[in-house]
Amino acid sequence: MSRLIDDLLLLALFASTRLGTTTRVDVRSLISTHFADLRALDPGRNIDLSCEPCFVEGDQALLERMFVNLASKIQRYSPKTAKVVVTCTARDVVVHHR
Repeated sequence: MSRLIDDLLLLALFASTRLGTTTRVDVRSLISTHFADLRALDPGRNIDLSCEPCFVEGDQALLERMFVNLASKIQRYSPKTAKVVVTCTARDVVVHHR
């Protein structure tokens, strides 16, 4: 329940915040960190990471939150046998789970 409340508060923050504080964010580093955390929490899960150097201009805290939420949802809602494939290129970021 507290997670739901946190997510609702975050949505309210998004609605009321102007995104003006952007920095150059290393997306590959964020993905590597948060999916390494998923591996540690769920060592039996098949996770395939393929990330090139990738930088975007954005709010680092919000991007981190996005990857934390994504990894959390994969752990919580996908079957333990589902393969997770994360690909990051300078053109796009793709996450699949089956």
